[in-house]
Amino acid sequence: MRFSLTSQIVQEMRSLWGGYPDYIYSGGAPAASEHVPVFVYHTIKPSPFEKDLRYLQENDYMTVGMRDLKRHLTGERQLPERSVVLTFDDARSSFWRFGFPLLERYGMKGVLFVIPGLTPSASSARQNLFSAWDGEQKVSGVRMVDPYDKTLCTWTELRKMYNSGHVEIENHSLLHKEVFVDTEIVDFLTPDSSFLPFNTSATAYLSLGDESQSIIPEENYGLPLFETAPLHEGRPGWKPSGNLRQFAVEQWRELSSTGDDEGERRRLLETRWGQYDYESELRQQSASELRKEIAKDILRSRALIKKHVDGDAGDHFCLPYATGSTLSIQVMKTLGVESCAWGVLSENRHNAPGTSPMKISRSKSDFLWRLPGRGQKSLPRIYGEKIGRRIRGERVF
Repeated sequence: MRFSLTSQIVQEMRSLWGGYPDYIYSGGAPAASEHVPVFVYHTIKPSPFEKDLRYLQENDYMTVGMRDLKRHLTGERQLPERSVVLTFDDARSSFWRFGFPLLERYGMKGVLFVIPGLTPSASSARQNLFSAWDGEQKVSGVRMVDPYDKTLCTWTELRKMYNSGHVEIENHSLLHKEVFVDTEIVDFLTPDSSFLPFNTSATAYLSLGDESQSIIPEENYGLPLFETAPLHEGRPGWKPSGNLRQFAVEQWRELSSTGDDEGERRRLLETRWGQYDYESELRQQSASELRKEIAKDILRSRALIKKHVDGDAGDHFCLPYATGSTLSIQVMKTLGVESCAWGVLSENRHNAPGTSPMKISRSKSDFLWRLPGRGQKSLPRIYGEKIGRRIRGERVF
C-alpha cells in the first residue's frame, strides 16, 4: 500500500477531530470501566521505547494482553486501574532485537501480531539486547543485524519470546495480503518497488497457498500493478492469470537485456502493455469466493501459529493496514476469533466493558505520553515531534 504525505495528514486530522479516546484531548486518567488504552508500535527503536516503558513504570501503569482485555470487555473479569495494552504489528526483527529484551527488563507484557505465511525459519535466534547486556556484542552490532528493519522475526525467536511469558503471539493475517480492485495499470513492480514483507503490493500476486516462503523481488519485476486494497477490506479482487505473469516475465527479461536506462525501459514497458489485451487475463472473484478467501486467510494463519508456537496462541486478530469490513468480522466470528484490533475507530473510541471485542480501538504509541503522570507531554508537543520525524524522512510505520 502507498502512503503519501497528504493521505497521512488527512488521516491524522480525521483522527484528531473526534476520533481519539477522551484522555488524549484532556490528559486525564481514563478509568478502566470507561477505557483501556491500546497502543500500536511497528519498528522499535531502543531509546524511545525504553523511555515509554520507564514512563509507564514510574507512573504505576500495568501492561496486560489481548486475552485479559477481551475478558474485560465481555465482563468476564475486571482489569485493574491504569491497565494498558502494548501491541506490535508485523513482528519486525527490531521487536526481537530491542522490544522483547526491554519488555522483560521492565517486567512488562506485549502482544505481537505476526504474519505467519511470511515468517522465516531458522535454527538459531539472532543476537539482541541480551547479547549486548551480557557483553557478547555492542548495541551497534545488534542494530547492524538488520539495520533497516526489513526482516521479520523467525519462528525460533517467536517461540522464545512466547515462552518467556512476556509476549503473546497473535494473528496479523497469513500474508498481509493486498488484492487488485481495479483493472487500470498504475505502475509496475521494479527494483525500486517496495518488497518489504509488511508493505508490498506483490502480495496481490500470491495465493493463500503460498505460505512459508519469502517474496523474491527478482521474480516479480515487470509485473503490472493496479489499484490495491487490503484483503480484509472486503472488496472482490481481480485475479491475474498465469498467462499475464508469463507475459510480464518475458517482457521484463527482453527489455532488461537492451541496456536502456530506467526511464526508457519504463516507456517501452508501458507501450507493450498498452498493446496487450491484459484485461482478458483478469477475472473478478465472486462474493462467495471472497468470503472463502478471507476464511482461508484466517484459518491457515491461525493454524501455522498454533503449529509453530503454541496451541493457545493465534486466536486474536489484528487487521493489516488497520482496515476491515463487516464481511471480515462476520467471518471471524464464525471461525471463533476471540477479538479483532483495528486502528482509530471514531464510532468506537473507547475500549470499555460492553463494547465489542471485535472492534478494539488502538492509538499510535506517541499518545502513550498523554496518559497522566509525571513527565506527561502536551498534545502540541507530541504533534511537533511527529512532524519532526516526517521532515527527517523517518519511517512512519
